[in-house]
Amino acid sequence: VRVRDGKPVDEFHSLVKPSIPIPPGATMVHKLTDADVAGAPTFAEVWPRVRDFCGDDVLVAHNGEQFDFPLLRRMAGALPQQQKFPPVLDTLHLTRETRTGSHKLEDIAREFGIDPGDVHNALSDTRTLARVFVKLDAAKTVRARKTSLSQLLDHLGIALALTQTGRDRSETRAFMAATLPYAFGRYSDALTYYGTMR
Repeated sequence: VRVRDGKPVDEFHSLVKPSIPIPPGATMVHKLTDADVAGAPTFAEVWPRVRDFCGDDVLVAHNGEQFDFPLLRRMAGALPQQQKFPPVLDTLHLTRETRTGSHKLEDIAREFGIDPGDVHNALSDTRTLARVFVKLDAAKTVRARKTSLSQLLDHLGIALALTQTGRDRSETRAFMAATLPYAFGRYSDALTYYGTMR
């Protein structure tokens, strides 16, 4: 599923005929049988089309470093005409960075109000991930805004301590209570900075 500006805009889908019979355990999970893929192209036939579809885009998968990416690299590397492997991103890391609880794609989708569709169906999971990734990316941006300027809390504390304006406002009092320990803490360089600037 190709995503542009946070929205799915195009899809590529193909079954692939494996070089060995599909194990019963895999059939139980993915609901695909040897009969389903009997007329499908081989990986060697499909991979160039996948690469053309991906172009220079980042290949995104959920828990891709554990299965998808190593498998694709191994299979693509065995082809006679090797093509450059696309850059990859595993959303499992993004999930662990931005939220707690279950890291299963279907659980994350439900928490974001996204219908996970037919779980363990490659196209359905990819459609779900395309929508989930947009939400995870937004959550990461929100988190970054909250944490990226924490080194300035001591400077904010000094500024609030020096100002008389608005001290009676609840927001100012809350910021002062939160930032003064940073401002006058042992690791703060705010006082040295302000002394140098004066």
